[in-house]
Amino acid sequence: MKKDLLLTALFSLLFVVAQGQITITNAIFPDANDVVTTGTDNFPSIELGEPGENKIWDFSSLETVFTNDVTYKMAQEGNAFSVFPEAELVIQLANGVGETYFDVTDTEVALLGYTGGDPIGLGLDIQALFSPTAIQLRAPMNYQDNNTDISKSSIAFSWDDLPEVLTDSLNLAFTPDSIRIDLDSKRVDEIDAWGELTLPVGTFDVLRERRFEERETSLWAKVGIGIFSTWINISDVLPGANQLLGKDTTITYNFFTNTTKEPVAVVRVNKDTEEVERVEYKADEALTSTKDLYPTKPNVFAHPNPAIEDVRFEFKNLKPGQYTLKIYNILGLSVWEQSYDSLGIESVYLNLSEFRKGTYLYSLIDQSGKTLMTKRLMIIRP
Repeated sequence: MKKDLLLTALFSLLFVVAQGQITITNAIFPDANDVVTTGTDNFPSIELGEPGENKIWDFSSLETVFTNDVTYKMAQEGNAFSVFPEAELVIQLANGVGETYFDVTDTEVALLGYTGGDPIGLGLDIQALFSPTAIQLRAPMNYQDNNTDISKSSIAFSWDDLPEVLTDSLNLAFTPDSIRIDLDSKRVDEIDAWGELTLPVGTFDVLRERRFEERETSLWAKVGIGIFSTWINISDVLPGANQLLGKDTTITYNFFTNTTKEPVAVVRVNKDTEEVERVEYKADEALTSTKDLYPTKPNVFAHPNPAIEDVRFEFKNLKPGQYTLKIYNILGLSVWEQSYDSLGIESVYLNLSEFRKGTYLYSLIDQSGKTLMTKRLMIIRP
């Protein structure tokens, strides 16, 4: 009997683990006419925690002032489709003067290349093709998967086709036949955790991917004639090269769920300390949450934020009772507070003329003195 109970408990535990430890499928791959809406919090107050199983991440405090829409189209609709005939999808770059092309299979979304401005700001229009292609998404993905990807692109220009202001700024002791911009990238992806992620739009079962990428940009000149020609690295002769060329390392944590396209959240961290610097997250309230818990919690939002002269605090899902709204300065000292009865209260306006510009925190506190949430308020002046 005891043996049967032990086996039953073991199988139950394995079932729970299997249920939580999801597999990410190609449902996250974009399709033509998909519109991906994201917001960015440049001052996030979140914790990533350690790698592992059955983790809980609460990113519900994230806030954004503006959202960004990216629209995927059939590659044939792109202006440079002839350069990327194998592409399935294209998106227009944010500046409106370039395009990015992708190939999509059942198991991968690969970046084929892009058109637009050159990557080091020389003022050149380029067509950059990656070989091997740069894998952006793959499926299926499971906990503890590891992948390493290497991609490269070389863009060459005839010296005679370059603007004179550029050739003069290089100040070379010789006249090259051509110059070339090289882009080299090595990326290591590791699915290091799984669990439950809460965003302002809902709660999701997710896998977390740690993405470590090293990129190197270099400038080369071709000298010599015919079979005697060679390429030499001239990266150090470009004014401001320390800002434009050389190696760059980025570390991001990508959270994936099968209920939305692409990552549901991308957390960028400091490459040295791994402190959170920025979060880009899905801000479309039409997303399908795997749990319907968070939207029923009491909440308060500040609009606009950043604010200039006035701010409106909007309350959501308040149960009957007394609530206090407090504003603190960056030192944690209370600078304003007001209590309200939840009945009939939906929003409160506050004039900010007596507040100095800067960063503040605002908290919603219930009648027992429990702080329900604390968020950031930015006050700016023209």
